[in-house]
Amino acid sequence: MMFIVRLGKNPVRAPILIQSAFRLFSTVGRETIANGNAIPTSAEIVKETVVAATENIQDDSKRLQQIEELKRKLKTLQDAQSGNRSKILDAYLCSNHFRFEEDKEKQSLTKLKQAMELIFLRDKPLVAIDVEAYERSLGKVTEIGVVVYDPEVSEGSVLPVIKPFHIIIKENLRLVNGRYVPDKKDRYMGGTSYVMPKDEAEKFVSAIISKYVNDRDGVLVGHHIEGDIKWIRSIGVEIRSDVKIVDTFRLHGISRSRGGTLRGVLREVNLPHGNLHNAANDAYFTLMAALAYCDPHHRLDKNLDMFLQVEAKSATAKKLDLFSDRATFKNNLSADDLMKVLK
Repeated sequence: MMFIVRLGKNPVRAPILIQSAFRLFSTVGRETIANGNAIPTSAEIVKETVVAATENIQDDSKRLQQIEELKRKLKTLQDAQSGNRSKILDAYLCSNHFRFEEDKEKQSLTKLKQAMELIFLRDKPLVAIDVEAYERSLGKVTEIGVVVYDPEVSEGSVLPVIKPFHIIIKENLRLVNGRYVPDKKDRYMGGTSYVMPKDEAEKFVSAIISKYVNDRDGVLVGHHIEGDIKWIRSIGVEIRSDVKIVDTFRLHGISRSRGGTLRGVLREVNLPHGNLHNAANDAYFTLMAALAYCDPHHRLDKNLDMFLQVEAKSATAKKLDLFSDRATFKNNLSADDLMKVLK
């Protein structure tokens, strides 16, 4: 049984023990003696229950106040930390350790600086969007992935608080890929997919763009993001003309000559992943890749500040990368060999 008690404008739910409720209904109108102890009357039980519920309400209210106070403290500390992040980024970008592609050093460093200022400082919302379409008619969208990172919600958090959404377009639910790209619409790793009519899905995307990108000068993150932006605008969503963009494909191209698929990008920074070509999975992993590629520590650890030529893959290997999550096997390694990976 549950009471709903109002304190000001906010309803507060106060639990009542089932045992007390049972005693209430079984003792109405009766006062008995058992084992020499008086069994409380119904009035006494009600009074006891109300007192306990009131104490719970007061505890809950106090706890909410404590949480809000803690959030304010964390926000203060986060503001102070933001200044430190800016100093870290300045020191990193002013270093002369970069070895980018010849004749493109200045251009590459400028691109990297722009992206890192948008991501590493953590002062802007990030919205990653991915759209999957039917392979035989690319105008028919089958899935939409939307992932939001809000720095105001992630204040001081070691692990960023990220909110992913996987939307399946109801009208195109029966359209199945598989010949040219894998169909992973039922493999969302977040657990719950939302089947929505096309117009409602478009309203949701519009609301996300309006709230986090247009109103708060947020950043759109994607992999080959031009196609996703083109689709967003095609459904009538207004995107500010000076929208800020981070493209993980372009970020990868600063450091490596090939391997710029989403899987290639994720493997370059050793981010475990799976079930790509699901719209929400792709959007989530793209955002994680952007966080890694725009972090000085990750870049130094993965040697991303040196441009490297990468050997082209065979057609068979490319197809396996597209359709399979298969890992590469390395044999006959010792413990010492693995420990060297940490250095």
